[in-house]
Amino acid sequence: MADSKREISVVVVGGSYAGAAAAKRLAGLAKKYAGLRVTLVDQSTHYFHAIGFPKALVDADFAAKSFLPFADFFAAGSKHAFINQRLRHVVDEHHVELDDGQRLYFDYLVLATGGQAPGPINVAARTRDEGLAEIARLRAGLAAAESVLVVGGGPVGVEVAGFVAARHPDKHVTLVHSRARLLPENFRAGVSNGAVAKLQRLGVNVVLNDKVEVPADMDYAAGIGHRVLRGINSGTEYASDVQILAVGFRANSAYIDKLEQHLGQPVRNASNALRVLPTLQLDHARTPHIFVPGD
Repeated sequence: MADSKREISVVVVGGSYAGAAAAKRLAGLAKKYAGLRVTLVDQSTHYFHAIGFPKALVDADFAAKSFLPFADFFAAGSKHAFINQRLRHVVDEHHVELDDGQRLYFDYLVLATGGQAPGPINVAARTRDEGLAEIARLRAGLAAAESVLVVGGGPVGVEVAGFVAARHPDKHVTLVHSRARLLPENFRAGVSNGAVAKLQRLGVNVVLNDKVEVPADMDYAAGIGHRVLRGINSGTEYASDVQILAVGFRANSAYIDKLEQHLGQPVRNASNALRVLPTLQLDHARTPHIFVPGD
């Protein structure tokens, strides 16, 4: 962006933490680059504070504050824009196609689409009202339940189990994790052990080294209604009135198919995640202007 007067189009796809930060910082450069225009694209009408989901699950007031409208993202009257659409394809080195058929030209592209787990932290709704209704539905299910099963002992599962147990000390909360200790393996053992101790003080039954068999018909990654799920390693049957999944992360990358066809080679790894350089540029000689920061 050496020429401060030429027209420069930057498209940022994904309005979560990385995308929102990138779009905001890039838009600020318009003071120096008069021709700069930033377009933020997201399938939802509102930014959702996903890290705060465990608290939003048990606190309706906090949930209401967790959605911020993208319509107010850029300053009023600026040339930057928000488009409420889902990315369908990255067509080639300079065009993306959205779900409504609209094509956008870009000089620079930021793919902040991240990934998705089946857990309810990924609110599936496209509007604030729908998102609040999703969370409220699960909150009501928790209030009526006698027992809750949380599957997965990463950060989300640990926080959900902790918030539920703290808000509902009368509920029987069980957290089942497939590994030998809670939280990611790069966390110190003391942190993991401390998490177990705090959960147990809240009355949570923490089960390690058991992988739960998850039925294919689980709704919204959280089942409301009595079920019995089986531990694959132990054979234990876990009965509960509400089941919350916090496992199974998948990269969002289906939209890259056409670009791979155009380039004549894949730009994804075996896990379908986009390959990047240490500079977060897409790992291909023809795409130094495409950046992939995650979400």
